Amino acid sequence: PQQKIEKIRHKFLSTQEQQLLHVINTDSLKLLTMAWSIKESMFKWYAAGKVDFREHMHINECRMSDNQFSATCTFQKEEQVTLKVNGIFFNENCLTWLYT
Repeated sequence: PQQKIEKIRHKFLSTQEQQLLHVINTDSLKLLTMAWSIKESMFKWYAAGKVDFREHMHINECRMSDNQFSATCTFQKEEQVTLKVNGIFFNENCLTWLYT
């Protein structure tokens, strides 16, 4: 059965972001989980709500090594802010954190 995250990828990832992630050599479910976690961290960082995950949050660069990853992102609503999001997969969980 298709995972729910695969069915909604178009709601939180632009075509450019999907192409960017496609070149990372790992399974698609892991990539989508990573991308969702990256954007969820940005959403929580912003904290003011009313955010469109495709329009206001952009993953510009992403690297993965073993179970760790980092992404350079931009958040643009009132003004553009560059964010660095890091993450790790462990025990079937994904943990992300960010800094500006």
